[in-house]
Amino acid sequence: MENNFSENKQGTLKELINSLMLEMEKKDPAMKAHATRVANQCVLFTKELDRPSKEINQIYIAGLLHDIGMVFIPDNISSRKNGLTESEMEYIKKHTILSEKILSKYDVLKEILPMIRHHHEAIDGSGYPDGLKGDDIPAGAKILYIVNIYDRLITSGNNAKPSGIDQALDEMVKLSGNKLDRALTERFISFIRADENKQEKIEKNSNPEPVRQEPEKPLDNEEILKGSIKEIVTGIIHKFRNNDLNLPVLPEVVKNIQDVINSPSSGMDNLAEVIEKDAVISVRLIHVANSVLYRGAEKILTVKQAIPRIGAKETQSIVATIANKSLYEVKDRVFKKLMERLWKHSLASAFAARSIAGEMRLGDTEKYYFMGLVHDIGKVLILKTLGDAHYKDQTLSIDDMITEVRAAHTGFGSSILRKWGFGEDYCRVCLLHSGPKFKPSTDKEILVTNLAGNIAKKGGFGVTSNPDSINLSTLFSRILLAIEPPQIDSIIEDTVRRMSETSDIFH
Repeated sequence: MENNFSENKQGTLKELINSLMLEMEKKDPAMKAHATRVANQCVLFTKELDRPSKEINQIYIAGLLHDIGMVFIPDNISSRKNGLTESEMEYIKKHTILSEKILSKYDVLKEILPMIRHHHEAIDGSGYPDGLKGDDIPAGAKILYIVNIYDRLITSGNNAKPSGIDQALDEMVKLSGNKLDRALTERFISFIRADENKQEKIEKNSNPEPVRQEPEKPLDNEEILKGSIKEIVTGIIHKFRNNDLNLPVLPEVVKNIQDVINSPSSGMDNLAEVIEKDAVISVRLIHVANSVLYRGAEKILTVKQAIPRIGAKETQSIVATIANKSLYEVKDRVFKKLMERLWKHSLASAFAARSIAGEMRLGDTEKYYFMGLVHDIGKVLILKTLGDAHYKDQTLSIDDMITEVRAAHTGFGSSILRKWGFGEDYCRVCLLHSGPKFKPSTDKEILVTNLAGNIAKKGGFGVTSNPDSINLSTLFSRILLAIEPPQIDSIIEDTVRRMSETSDIFH
């Protein structure tokens, strides 16, 4: 049988794990830190037990992902370290089942599901979720439970004050034989006692070897940043087109949803099935369904519950928005604020494009939404590359750089959408949306996207523009679309309102 953790799956596995860990970090950075420490400690301990490399790989991944279900638990419960009511504690206990459900959509993770589900089972049957006893508990889950408790004891975990190593191990002796497997606990205590410096090694090493990962293509910062601003931007575009820089890929779920929605034989169940294959997007979509924008009487816990509340077409747009947001993440702090402004502009443009299409009864308003969302994708990828390269040349003006990026982004963005497999109508919008002069024969999609971008700027969601400098009444796109000033004012208000309502979802 093929090993599920074989090398030819490492790229997909790495991307999946990184995405899920990012969701934990968004929920609570301490949650991600705990998961990383537990995973690393599990690796060292299972190596000490002389377990097979496959098992070491599996328990490492289980350690990283064992608490992913906590992302679903409300912040006012998950963030409290003590004082939980009985009903709130029952809510916490659901996280093992939720974790299993999230990860069960991935064949590559199926072998770790028993460890995930049962990592809070106790030897005496008092654990959860199934009250398993003794040998009925998977060995990996027993190890995960031991390491999990140890990490909680020696960090702030569930205590007001972390325990020292001696105190933590004494506590684990008390739990041995009832909560924890006695033989494994004794081995673990001996393992910790043998080298108490191992904890320092764990803190320093956040990604040990068991999951072998392909090295990312190195980025030659010196080469990228050589020359004038114009030469730098031109060089980045050239490298993308020659495949010398890795091109980000939108999750496959975005295209698959489009196929499902366009199929007359597909229904809500088919749509939910496609979305559930991406655990990260599933989590975020459920979060959106429970937000103030869509909140109903009952809390949404599944994708199948979320879709009817949101609507199939708008679900498609939300998934696309979630997928797009990751493209705006950069490492360099100088670019973080710039990319945040660009993201808000793109999202506001999407809301405005949807409103314009609805006002004019142009049909598929969600198609216009997505056009507004991706119209500046060329800018995004150029600036992301500069940010990730830690561009810090203070002699070059940010404003001058944006000017060069603005001049080059339309053709580049169009070619990127074509590489991603989008239709020519999307590519034409990306290429021609900037204008400035349009004709009566210009496609409505292009006119709507141009007007939407300017409405976003007027509403205060521009990258650099002063809202007062935007004169919507003289825009060719507004004139050709025959949208009157009162309608424009209404669309601006709607866009600003939508941006405010989604401030804790997409921003």
